Amino acid sequence: MREFILKASLATTANFSLNDLPGAGRMDVICRSINSAFWISDGLRKNTKMYIVLEGKPNPSLTIELDSSKIKRFSPDERNIASHIKIAINKFNELRGIVESEPGVIIMERNFKELISSKHENTQLIYLDPSGVDIREFRFKENFCCILGDHIGIDEKTKNLLDKLSVEKISVGPNVYLSSTVIAVINNELDRRGI
Repeated sequence: MREFILKASLATTANFSLNDLPGAGRMDVICRSINSAFWISDGLRKNTKMYIVLEGKPNPSLTIELDSSKIKRFSPDERNIASHIKIAINKFNELRGIVESEPGVIIMERNFKELISSKHENTQLIYLDPSGVDIREFRFKENFCCILGDHIGIDEKTKNLLDKLSVEKISVGPNVYLSSTVIAVINNELDRRGI
């Protein structure tokens, strides 16, 4: 199973307009990242999970878990993906608790540290950093999870937490890329290796 965590520093936790995804805490960045994680030319990958940690106002932190093997009626355009996120947020704000808003989409009150701690024991955690091991030389384990930041990146407090937990660092090259691009590069490398 390929897993990705996107720490979305400003992403809204309230209802938002599908006509202004950047204004919803850069929901457009989130949607592009989900697109890169899940879609290939002929359909959805069936071996990928993605966790979006929404850290914006008014109710930080919410985590949305998306499972590519279970989702239905998703298409790879930003507006469609955003509509599913919007449904999840609205259902959570109505029902609270752990809410399955539709097949393959679960939303809950869980912050980044709690999510990382829950993964730490049984999953190879990796985060993207220019000083990390080059992805072409990195050894992925069977269960791994890549941690990425949004357009702001990973802040120093979070980096300190990840370093304290001995989370491994990888690099996809000499430049800093968009999170959606990084996910595509990682998926490409795994596809080439047959992982």
